[in-house]
Amino acid sequence: MMKFILTIFILMPGLAYAESVTKDLFLKHFKVEVQSFVTNSDGSKILDVYGGQETTGFAYQPDKNVKGSSTWKSDFQGLPPVFITYDILIEDDLSVHVDVAEYEKLNPPSGLIRKASLPIRNFGTVSWVSKASSDKNIVVRFVPVLPTRLEPETLKHPVMALTDAIAVDNADRIWSRGVGGSGEVVALGTPYGRLVISFLPFAGSKELGTCLGQEVELKLTDKKMLWVRSRESIIGGGVRAKVFGLLQEDKRQKGHSIATMSVEDMAKILHSSAQ
Repeated sequence: MMKFILTIFILMPGLAYAESVTKDLFLKHFKVEVQSFVTNSDGSKILDVYGGQETTGFAYQPDKNVKGSSTWKSDFQGLPPVFITYDILIEDDLSVHVDVAEYEKLNPPSGLIRKASLPIRNFGTVSWVSKASSDKNIVVRFVPVLPTRLEPETLKHPVMALTDAIAVDNADRIWSRGVGGSGEVVALGTPYGRLVISFLPFAGSKELGTCLGQEVELKLTDKKMLWVRSRESIIGGGVRAKVFGLLQEDKRQKGHSIATMSVEDMAKILHSSAQ
């Protein structure tokens, strides 16, 4: 028997680890581990573990605040089967609850036995206890998890590599898509201006945000956020890197383009355009 750990990642803006966390940022990094085990009737002794499996994957439904939906069935030797469905819901105020229903059969679910909404308090675990067995409890436990904080660092010899990347702002506008290239400096030509970013500071740049894994998160203004997501990792090794850049709003263009160059070449271009 085996244990299934369900990690849910949503392609939404990356977590900035600021004091104030929005729903979108929370959705990005929040995950749930699902565990199962058997206890005696009063729950004082664990008798068996890892006896369950997922039968369907997660589907994000933002219009219904559903973080993920799935079904689960028990696989404990010598015990009656247990079939449940559950939705993990995240409200606008970031309260989380798990809606669970136990059925006699699955595919499709039929013969409802009982259902309940289990609120997650203080980020603690919640459990569903099935009474399918007369003398044992079959327990499904939902464990909420957030990653530890990664402090951003300035890289010394970095190359920024984008693969089939898409850039989207917090107004759901697509700035660029399907672009790729690598260099010390990456310049994206977009309908909203030329965005120039690098892991290294360069002339005219300022610290705009961070990069972690496949995603760059940028704060262009107090009200404008932009996320650049690459199909492959931009930076590896679990490093969270500072990103420097600038936005030239007067350099708007039709369509999308990308150019890469060294920091020195970028400085020359900016110097010549300023003259």
